[in-house]
Amino acid sequence: MKLLYKDFVEEVISVLVASFFENEDYHTLCFAKGEDDLVTNMDLEIEKEFTNLVKKHYPEHLVIGEEFAQNKLTDDWTWIIDPIDGTVNFASGSPLYGLQFSLYYQKEGIVSAIYLPATGDFLYAEKDAGAYHNGNRIILKDSDNLKKSIVSFGDFSHSNPSSREKQLYLLANLEDEVGKLRIYGSSAIDFGYVACGRSQAHVMFSKRIWEMSAGMLLIREAQGFTSKVGDAFIVASDPDLLQLIESLLENYD
Repeated sequence: MKLLYKDFVEEVISVLVASFFENEDYHTLCFAKGEDDLVTNMDLEIEKEFTNLVKKHYPEHLVIGEEFAQNKLTDDWTWIIDPIDGTVNFASGSPLYGLQFSLYYQKEGIVSAIYLPATGDFLYAEKDAGAYHNGNRIILKDSDNLKKSIVSFGDFSHSNPSSREKQLYLLANLEDEVGKLRIYGSSAIDFGYVACGRSQAHVMFSKRIWEMSAGMLLIREAQGFTSKVGDAFIVASDPDLLQLIESLLENYD
């Protein structure tokens, strides 16, 4: 099946990687972003360059970005970008960060792209055309033993602070049901690792569309499982693991 946007996505990633992530002459500067977050000049400049590339190839398409064009999603063709997901990790020298963007039409995911610069992992998906890891088709498999599963969580959400007690509840009640619990600090890592089979589920409570839009489509197209229970977004490679997390959330009061 022909992948309609893959050439464009690969061009975007090639340009951004060469200009920023692999450019030894590029100097990164960090700035405070509110009381609890950071932004770098790279975040800002990547988003600007991404928007320029979209407008060059698809002038009628809109762009929603974390740093600039934070408009609400409409039915129009819209690209959504998180230029560096895991900025705090990136700024501190941790490799747990990534570039992620997606294309939506009529509020439905059409294209998903996640690139992890530290490892070179490139994850790509198109609606009804499958998901791919470095060019190879991804077909997620059920877990042989949930006790060996790794479940990751998003950071305690700033966009949805009322979810924090619920997240603590889930962490406590999953501890003895799965192998390991993780908070990586980057949804690009969280979704990418589930797609690659490095973890088996991810739960996030964020209300920020650029943190989840690429990952949800990626896991669905990888033949994984996605769900939303209240304000929790869940992806999993195994239906039993998904059901376990869903049941805990449904029983939370």
